[in-house]
Amino acid sequence: MSAMKRKTNVDVLVVEDDDFLGRALQAKFDLEGIPVRIARDGDIALAEVRRKPPALILLDIMLPTGSGLDLLVTLRAEKQFKDLPILVVSNLGQQEDIQSAKEKGANDYFVKADTPIGNIVEAVRQYLK
Repeated sequence: MSAMKRKTNVDVLVVEDDDFLGRALQAKFDLEGIPVRIARDGDIALAEVRRKPPALILLDIMLPTGSGLDLLVTLRAEKQFKDLPILVVSNLGQQEDIQSAKEKGANDYFVKADTPIGNIVEAVRQYLK
């Protein structure tokens, strides 16, 4: 274990149906010593959050069941999750998509095609401080 690597008791829930991106994020977070759980759809994610709330959620918008925005609204309506950091990571890059997610309670928004994984990991580290 390198000096940079630190184990933490906080974890990140990655809500992502793209296996490649999910594995890439998990590998990058592993290098940082940040535990990750992956949920492939909104229903699984909601069950995971209620079972064991993560320190932060990385949330895709386009999911096989439900929308990431629906999950965002559901979580923000629940008192215990109103301050949970939720960062959207989506292929939707139109200004209206970004504005809509932020209005619904997203703390930050990253467009997949425009954002290197390292930048997402760095943003997560900042929110976990």
